[in-house]
Amino acid sequence: MIHPPCGERHEPEWIDALTTVSLAIVCIFIAEIALQLWALGPQFFNPFGKEPHAVFHILDAAVVLATFAVEVALHGQKRDVAGLVIMLRLWRLVKLVSNVAVATGDIEEVQERKLRDSLQELSRTREELMATREEVKELRKRLAIVDK
Repeated sequence: MIHPPCGERHEPEWIDALTTVSLAIVCIFIAEIALQLWALGPQFFNPFGKEPHAVFHILDAAVVLATFAVEVALHGQKRDVAGLVIMLRLWRLVKLVSNVAVATGDIEEVQERKLRDSLQELSRTREELMATREEVKELRKRLAIVDK
């Protein structure tokens, strides 16, 4: 077997395949950012607007774009900057976990509000039922007097 000259590195095919998959995933994240911008508008990324987590959305977009730039620009030197790419990907994971936590909190707030409303409605219904029972008793007494 002939070995490549010193200084040249030939990477296995599976690393090239994983690199292509990685680039495809980053492209999907870029498409996600574009869809967010289109669907939710620029105010979704405005840190001075009504969106409470806009700074995180901006940071997430910056991480995705930086990861894409690193993937494309440093294609041949990936091993040297693998730590940077891994850190950027870890940020994306942290963002995903924080989104899940925020969504879970929002769901709990909605459920709590629904429960509170249901308890208030139940209380009103019980009061109406008690009033109706008293009215039925009163009407039965009147009927008893009239029948005699």
